[in-house]
This record gives sequence, C-alpha cells and structure tokens, in this order.
Amino acid sequence: MGAGKAIISTPYWHAAELLAGGRGVLVPFEDSDAIATAATKLLDNEMARKAMSRRAYLYAREMVWNKAAESYMSTFVRARSDRIASTAYRVLESEYIESIKPVVTHHASPVLGDRATRVSAA
Repeated sequence: MGAGKAIISTPYWHAAELLAGGRGVLVPFEDSDAIATAATKLLDNEMARKAMSRRAYLYAREMVWNKAAESYMSTFVRARSDRIASTAYRVLESEYIESIKPVVTHHASPVLGDRATRVSAA
C-alpha cells in the first residue's frame, strides 16, 4: 500500500479497513479463482489499476514511518503533560489542604471550655 501498488487481499479485519474506498480488492478466503479473477481484471484495466494504486498510496501517506513517529511523539508528549499537570495539581491540592488545616481545626465544633465558647457565651 505504501508503495502505491494495487492490492488484492482476503477480508481479514485490517485489510478490510485499509482497502475500503476502492484502495484495494477483497476476495473470499481460500478462493484462488477469485484471486485470479481480481488479478486479471486489474491487469486488463490499467486505468482502474492506477486509480486504485493512487488511492492506496495517498491513504498510506499517514502511515509512513515519519508520520507514525510524529504520532507516537505527540502521544508521549500529551501523556507527559497530563502527568505533570496531574502531579502539580496533587501538590497544590495537598499544600492547600495543609494550609487550611489550622483554620479548619480552629473553627471546628468547640468543646466546653474552649475559648470560642467562652467568648460567645459572654
């Protein structure tokens, strides 16, 4: 496909996906007559063969190594950014919780004899 050649394949899942849209020909499993018929049709019809080859080649441009590498790097960068952001959030969250603990503890329900209770009762 990446070389821009006409393709004949059995309809296993990946081939069915790749060859959809006229990018190749699917033939039944274990059917040598169907393979021969498809090959003969492609060999006899140069215009159809070249059109199929062109569609396959253009579709495969997104699968060449440098595009695949860019996709992987983008995924790695996104995963790293998400992890950094998540870690930063947890750090900020824990720092915030630690900073408000004295306030929360101080303003918790007063017990008898607590200074806040004496002041409010006065």
